[in-house]
Amino acid sequence: MKGFVPVYDEFKIYKLSSKTHSRPTNKYQKEFFSISPLFGRDRFNADDSMALELSAENLTHVHVKQKSCIWVDEDGDPLVQWECKSNAYLIYSYFVHKATRYYFVVNFIDNNAHASWDNEDAKKLWLEDAKAFRLSVISL
Repeated sequence: MKGFVPVYDEFKIYKLSSKTHSRPTNKYQKEFFSISPLFGRDRFNADDSMALELSAENLTHVHVKQKSCIWVDEDGDPLVQWECKSNAYLIYSYFVHKATRYYFVVNFIDNNAHASWDNEDAKKLWLEDAKAFRLSVISL
């Protein structure tokens, strides 16, 4: 988990600096570059087979830059956030309770994330963890 700490620290800064919660809209991401050099496309899987369940816990993933990623154009300018994709994900859930925003990091997949996202059993575990965290907060 030592390698995860810098990713987590950057995630906190990314979300604290964001103007839109839980994530920038797709439209915004298609027009502007990310406020974090580490994070690219930040999306909810509305087209997923478990869309209803994912929506209930606001389970989302953000692409994390890998060494092989090129997130700049031929002039060296950053690509718009939506175009910044990788095969590494930080999976998180989001909710608001008593005017406080909560982000819960469910999982970090540093490689082969696309295959992991297609794993229905993994998604069920992530949903269970996200729900358990949300319920633990709202029951306080």
